[in-house]
Amino acid sequence: TDGSNNNYAFYNDSAQDYLYVTNFGFSIPSTAAIAGIVVTREGHGGTTPASKRWYKMGLTKTGSSLCGTAKIELDLPFSNDDVADVGTSSELWGCALSAAEVNSANFGLSIADNDAVGNAIKFDTATLTVYYGWPPADVQAGSVFVTSITMTWTQLGSEAGYLVEASTVGDFTGTLYSSSTSNGSRSALTVFNP
Repeated sequence: TDGSNNNYAFYNDSAQDYLYVTNFGFSIPSTAAIAGIVVTREGHGGTTPASKRWYKMGLTKTGSSLCGTAKIELDLPFSNDDVADVGTSSELWGCALSAAEVNSANFGLSIADNDAVGNAIKFDTATLTVYYGWPPADVQAGSVFVTSITMTWTQLGSEAGYLVEASTVGDFTGTLYSSSTSNGSRSALTVFNP
């Protein structure tokens, strides 16, 4: 956002309304595949116990609604700021994202108090790091069964490896199953539904 300067986004209410932080100005190449989002936040809470400093965080494509699943019961420290990462370089937070969606001024972060009690939580900064790569060529569903699907592709020698995700809902808002490998020379992965 505007850098670490102790000018806080301050929340002290019981409504659990989301604060949407958008317009990050990304310019991800249009052919890139989004692999993961990491949010780095700085802030603190104003009371004890820790459960009164819990917050929830998610992503938004629209700037006004949550996309995917919010991470809940995240803890801010008491009294003094700290910096923490939320998410990983291979995690999409249950939100299928295209490069165009990430580049949109409406894409961003949603933050809310995680309890229904009015206790102070304060955020000084929030930055998003977007991890992306280029998808393999000639992707096909090889073997499809009730409990698994095998995807095959022409490998591109990805240094990061590959991740295949399957969902119980076509827009990936349902239960998410995945399979991954760090081996960039692989050309197939199977995703199982346990």
